[in-house]
Amino acid sequence: MKTVFKASLLASALALTFSAQAAEVTSTPLKLSSQGVAAGLTEDDVAITLDIGVDVTHPAGSTITLTFDDSVDLDTLTGGAVTNTPANGTGTVGDITFSYGTGSFTFDTVTVDTTTNPNAHTLSFKVNLGNALSADSAFRVEIGAGHVDVSGASTLAYSAKKANGDVIETGSSVIATEETQFTYTVATKFDGVIQRLDRTLFTDADDVDVATVKFANKETTLGASLTGISVAASMTGNFDGLASGDLVVTVAAAAAVLNGDEDEYTNAIVAGEITDAGVDNVYTFTFDESNAADIPASGDIEITFVVSTTDVATKYTYSGNAGEWVVDGSTVNVPYLPVGYGLSPNVEIANEGAAASISIEGFDQNGMEYGPVELTKVAAAHAVTKISEADIQTAFGLATTGKHKLSVTFVLDADAADITLAPYYREGISRVNVMSDQYKGQ
Repeated sequence: MKTVFKASLLASALALTFSAQAAEVTSTPLKLSSQGVAAGLTEDDVAITLDIGVDVTHPAGSTITLTFDDSVDLDTLTGGAVTNTPANGTGTVGDITFSYGTGSFTFDTVTVDTTTNPNAHTLSFKVNLGNALSADSAFRVEIGAGHVDVSGASTLAYSAKKANGDVIETGSSVIATEETQFTYTVATKFDGVIQRLDRTLFTDADDVDVATVKFANKETTLGASLTGISVAASMTGNFDGLASGDLVVTVAAAAAVLNGDEDEYTNAIVAGEITDAGVDNVYTFTFDESNAADIPASGDIEITFVVSTTDVATKYTYSGNAGEWVVDGSTVNVPYLPVGYGLSPNVEIANEGAAASISIEGFDQNGMEYGPVELTKVAAAHAVTKISEADIQTAFGLATTGKHKLSVTFVLDADAADITLAPYYREGISRVNVMSDQYKGQ
């Protein structure tokens, strides 16, 4: 046990020793558009500033090497002999500037290598003879704009070696990061609740339902960004019976147009309304019930933005759930009930909650539509209530001698979790169960 303990202490001491011998290299990372980088764009003529603090002494004659990865091209940067100005605490060579402050050290013999390894350009310089770079010293390296191109997220490696090649210490710094140029969120969702019997109105006092989308473009705050941004918006759902004028979109280039299948509205956002500094632009999608002859239960509504640029052919698609319009109450569809065929169809309604009114609507094999109409019966609380063939014929005004293959939708003023339907019809002495949409996907 003592041997293991001593070995652990030794390993910890060695780890601390090695971790302490690391230069601290800091810079303000350049932020790049991830979409622009993926499209092959670069941020050209970048200025880079590195603040470097060393932990251990670098003897005179040591060489410091800054290695840039393959996302950085040192382009036309050149080295040479450094002109030092001790009174100013600076040294320069071309567009490279060293700042020493009051330090006693200086640098010389700058070498820029872009050919030995095309995927790792280096900038190296020597600690001047006669002046060691002492432990805990710091200096700054500035590369002026005009010589560095950056094409993606990048990390620089610092390495210092003595004249004999022994490593003094190493370090690293992030030069560039990537982040998305575009952000998209559905901030407010449609939540209209449609009256059970008057399907042209919502249950609240407002005559509109609104969804809002936030979209931001960071074109001017990111390097290598895409430009010439335009946005095509679309909204999909069940919009059966609506018209193009029923939806209004703020700052749209043209009115929203409903397609022939009545399941998608489309429009273009005014390009001038898409700011480029990363601030959220809020676009409002407003449905006005006063324009609609009937409001459908929409199902899930999706709002999608398709972003185009003048730089690349690639399109960027952003989509989010934007709510739905629902009929007030618990809605269950029975797609097949044979009424008038002598089969005595019935629908048993189990209600685990409070007593609830029942309305029904439907259509038959000939495309005739019926309802919605409220039944005289209610779904009794904590009980099973039967809706008979005669109840349906009376509600829909059907002759008892008529034959109708009906699809019937039941809407109850109750929570969906409290209501279960069991439809069936008789065939001889047997009962044949009929499926409802409560069982779809089970």
